[in-house]
Amino acid sequence: MLPNDSEKEPVKNNTEAKLKIYVETFDTRLENGQTQHCIIIGHKIFAIPQNVRDGSLSFLTSLASPLTQIIYLGEYYKDENERKDKRTDFFELLNNKQAFIDYQNYVFPDLKNFSKKIGHNLRWENLSLDQKKPWKNFNDDKQAKKKYYNFLFRQLLAKNTETMPPLITNNQIWKEYCKKYESQNSTPPQWFVDSFLKIIF
Repeated sequence: MLPNDSEKEPVKNNTEAKLKIYVETFDTRLENGQTQHCIIIGHKIFAIPQNVRDGSLSFLTSLASPLTQIIYLGEYYKDENERKDKRTDFFELLNNKQAFIDYQNYVFPDLKNFSKKIGHNLRWENLSLDQKKPWKNFNDDKQAKKKYYNFLFRQLLAKNTETMPPLITNNQIWKEYCKKYESQNSTPPQWFVDSFLKIIF
């Protein structure tokens, strides 16, 4: 059951839960040197408490019920330079190359080799001249290129119902990932409880 007051455990195991929402936490360093707390649900990253205040997480409140449960999967990590994270490490450990490649290309697009097939049917030769023009203007701005790549990928998702995010196309291995880290019963950081759980639920 979701916590409704401070006396209840914020994260508990409940095998009878009909809807489980899997959440991980991680911190990132901002340009000003300050630490930004974040949570990740599926593929989506939310800044805490900013995305609580702006309503980006209000969809969770609408899902609240006695049979809904927040499951904490521990601390997430990633290495942009190596194009790897906690999930690719898990997929690699299981020797599931397809899940590894799919997720790596989704989260860490290979910007240097955009002419190759990247992930789910997003190919340079299939882009229109209008789509290629902004990319060429970014030059060596990796951040701008990544944002534009993600924009193109969202366009592809909207046009092609067969193109799905890798945690959906590799649903079984994602379930194994959740099962492993749920069983570890990790304790979430205090900010997760105070700035996320107590406010949302």
